[in-house]
Amino acid sequence: MAVPDGVDVHDELFHLRRLRMASFLEGSTLLVLLLIAVPLKHAGGWATGVQVMGPLHGFAFLAYAWLVLQMTASATDWSWRDGARLIALATVPGGGFFSGVLLSSKMARLRTAAR
Repeated sequence: MAVPDGVDVHDELFHLRRLRMASFLEGSTLLVLLLIAVPLKHAGGWATGVQVMGPLHGFAFLAYAWLVLQMTASATDWSWRDGARLIALATVPGGGFFSGVLLSSKMARLRTAAR
């Protein structure tokens, strides 16, 4: 795989790193919400955790989805299927971490192609 002319590898790597961090944050907030806040609400009657983590996770998901859409629209070797796969994985508990692995492999391929 060769890097197409006019592609700034450092810029694409920056955006991929940012997307990978957002994926980790989105996945973490989902797991905290599902594994800690919801059980505390139902088993212990403590609804504050869900009241705090629900909106935090919602914001993290929207920010992640926005970054995925930006990457899909601007990156050279991204398709709408790549973006749809990342969004779908974000809806599954732990999927955000798998997305991070996919993004890391894409970063490695980009670095190799740039050499």
